[in-house]
Amino acid sequence: SFSSSRVSVATSSDWVAKIREVTHNADARMQEGKIMERRKKIALELSELVVYCRPVPFDEEKIGTEKACYRDMSSFPETKAEKYANRSKGKKFLQYNRRQLSRVYPKGQR
Repeated sequence: SFSSSRVSVATSSDWVAKIREVTHNADARMQEGKIMERRKKIALELSELVVYCRPVPFDEEKIGTEKACYRDMSSFPETKAEKYANRSKGKKFLQYNRRQLSRVYPKGQR
C-alpha cells in the first residue's frame, strides 16, 4: 500500500510535467503558425503590387503604338544596343524605353 501511493504520486508528477511540456509545445506551434500566416499575408499583398515583365522580341514597328505593352521587355546584346544609340535610331530607342523595359547584356569580353 505504501509503495503504490508513492508510485501514483511519482506518476502523477510525471503526468503533470508531460502535460505542461505538451501545452508549451502546442502554444509554441500556434505562435509559429500565426507568424507564418502573417508572413504569407504580407507576401501576398506585396506580390499583388508587382508588375511582371514578359520577355518579347524587339519589334521596331510597335514603338509608340497601342500594340506596345508596358509589361513587354526586350533583351539586347551590347553590340546591338550600341547600334540603337546613334542619332538616327536613338530617339526611337528612347521612345521605346519610355513605355517598355529593355535589358542590355554586356559583351562576353568583360
